[in-house]
Amino acid sequence: MDIRKKIIISFGLIVVLLSAMGIFHIYSMYNLSNETKNIYEHPFTVSNAAKDIQIHLANIQNHLKDIILSENGEEIGIAFEKNRIHKKIIYKKFDLITDRFLGNRTDVEKASQAFNDWYKVYEEIIIQKKQQQIPKALKIIKGKFAENTIQVNHLVQYLIDFASNKATEFYTNNFDRRERFLYIIALLLIIIIIGSIFILIYVVKNHDNTLREINEYFHLIEQNILIASTNTNGIVTDISDALCRFLECTKNEIIGKQCNFFINGNDQQKLSNHIFKIINTGSEWKGDIKRINNNGEIRWFNLTIHPIFDENFKISFYKHIVQDVTDKKALEELSITDKLTNLHNRRYFDDVIEKEINLSRRKDIFLTLAIMDVDFFKKYNDNYGHPAGDEVLINVARLLKKTLNRPNDYIFRLGGEEFGIVFSDADNNASYNFLEKIKQDIELLKIKHEYNEVSEYLTVSIGAKIYKGLDIPHKNQFYIQADQSLYEAKKQRNKVSVS
Repeated sequence: MDIRKKIIISFGLIVVLLSAMGIFHIYSMYNLSNETKNIYEHPFTVSNAAKDIQIHLANIQNHLKDIILSENGEEIGIAFEKNRIHKKIIYKKFDLITDRFLGNRTDVEKASQAFNDWYKVYEEIIIQKKQQQIPKALKIIKGKFAENTIQVNHLVQYLIDFASNKATEFYTNNFDRRERFLYIIALLLIIIIIGSIFILIYVVKNHDNTLREINEYFHLIEQNILIASTNTNGIVTDISDALCRFLECTKNEIIGKQCNFFINGNDQQKLSNHIFKIINTGSEWKGDIKRINNNGEIRWFNLTIHPIFDENFKISFYKHIVQDVTDKKALEELSITDKLTNLHNRRYFDDVIEKEINLSRRKDIFLTLAIMDVDFFKKYNDNYGHPAGDEVLINVARLLKKTLNRPNDYIFRLGGEEFGIVFSDADNNASYNFLEKIKQDIELLKIKHEYNEVSEYLTVSIGAKIYKGLDIPHKNQFYIQADQSLYEAKKQRNKVSVS
C-alpha cells in the first residue's frame, strides 16, 4: 500500500473518529442539558406549586377561624370571598402539577379529590355558621374537617417529596454521566489530537460552551437542593449552598468537620449514635429532626441518608438529602393544639394516652390519668363574662405548664373547662401529693370567684386513676374510670380523688 493510500486511510480514520466524537459529544451534552433542565422545569415547578397549595390551605383555615369567630356579616363575607380566591388558586396549582408531574397522575388526582372533599366540609361548616349552628360547626371542624386537613396535607406532601426525590435522581444521574462523558472525550482527544488540531479546538470550544450551560443548571441545583456528602467517619466532604443557608454556616465552616447529621441541642449525641448504628449496616435512614437556629427558633427538617457503595459493595460515603419541613410541622401542630390555651387538644390526647399505656406496660411502671375540672365555671362565665372565663383558662393552663415540665408529663385541654393530665412512674401516694399541690397552687392564684360555693377564690376538682404495668386497661376504660374519680371529687369540690 503506497503512502498516499495510507495518508487517505489515516485521515479518513481521523475524520471518522472526530465525527464520532462530535456526534457523541453533541448527543450527550444535549441529553445532559435536557435532563438538567427538567430538574428545574418539572420537579421544582411541582414542588413549588404543592408548597403554594399548603400555604393557601393554611390561609383558608385561618379565614375559617375568622368566619366562625366573627359576628359581623360583612367580615364573614370578606373572609369567605378570600377563601374563594384561595380555592381558585389551588385549582390552578393542581392543573400545573398535573401538567408537569413526572410520576403517576393518579396521585395528583387523589390529592385534588381530597381537596374537593375537604372544601365540601368547609362549605358545610359555613352553612352551619350561617344558620347559627356554632356547636355543629365546631364539631365538624374538630372531627371531619381536621381529619380531611391531615389527609390533604399528607397527599400534597407526597407530591413535594416525589418531586424532590426526582430532582435528586436527576442530579445524581447527571453527575455520573458527566464524569463518564469527560473520560470518553479525553480518550478520543488523545487519539486524534495529532492530525486534527484545528477541529479539536472547534470541538473543545463547543464543549466549553455546553459545559457552561450545564454548570448554570448545576448552580440552580446548588442553590435549591439541600444536599451533602460525608465519609464513613461522618466528616463532611461536600455540601450545597442551599443546605449551608439552612444550617446558617459557610462551606469553610462545615467541610472537613464532623456533621453529627446536622443535629444540635441536647439529643445530638444520642440520636447521632442511633443513626450511625443503622446506616453503618448499609441501610438507609430517614426521619424528622428538630434543630434550633442561631435566633433560637425551632426548625424541622426531614433527613434521608443513603449509603453509597463501591465496586466491592462496601460503604464508600453517605449522601444526605435534607428537606425543610418546618411549615409542615407547624400545620401538624396546629391540628393538635387548642387555640385558647396553647395546650394539646383531645385529638392528641387520644394518641398520647395509647402510647403511654403501651410504654408503661413494657416498662412495668405506674401510669396516672387525671381529669381536672374548674369548679362552678358556668357561674363564673355567667357573672364575670366569657372573656374573663377565657382568661381563667389561660392562667390555669399557664400554671399547669409550669408545674408539669418533666419529659413524661402531658397536659391537655379536653374541652370547655376540663383538662387532662398524664404522667408516669408515680405510685398512688406520689400522684395524690402531686395533684394536691396542683389543686392548692391554683387556689393560691387567688382568682376572685364570689360565686364559688367552697372558696372565695377559683378552685378545681381533680379525679385520677392509677395503674401499673400490665394492669393498665384499654384507654377508653382508663378514661371512664378517671372520669368517675372526677365525679367523686366534684361531690365536694376543691378536692382530689385518687383511686
